[in-house]
Amino acid sequence: MTSVIYVNGAFSAWSAGRVGGKATVSEVSEAIALSLIPFVSFFALGTTVEIVAISVYGDPPPAKRQTAPLWAYPILVLGGALLVWSIALRRQCITEVQGLSSPQARRTFLIRLSVVLSVLVLLWLLSKNLRR
Repeated sequence: MTSVIYVNGAFSAWSAGRVGGKATVSEVSEAIALSLIPFVSFFALGTTVEIVAISVYGDPPPAKRQTAPLWAYPILVLGGALLVWSIALRRQCITEVQGLSSPQARRTFLIRLSVVLSVLVLLWLLSKNLRR
């Protein structure tokens, strides 16, 4: 996970540097790591709920498929809310660390999006050529 955060921080620092961002890769990586706290806390909550559910209900038989209990759905909604909060927090953290204005932050997002989409299209074209 650390390498993913660092590579993502380097990519974000590079794209923000194109529009006037001033933060280093390590500062952006720290901002990304801090913005992931709400999302990672959902996994900690989910693990805790799973441990409690197994201790209360026991392991289900392997051949029997069970539906999720009713109390699991609010936890999924909470996870979705924490994911959205984490994404908004990440944008705000990177914008703050880089010292960017809102239009500059949007341009940074568009730069990253265009690079990612270009790489995906290139990979798709390469995989299409390799199948022939």
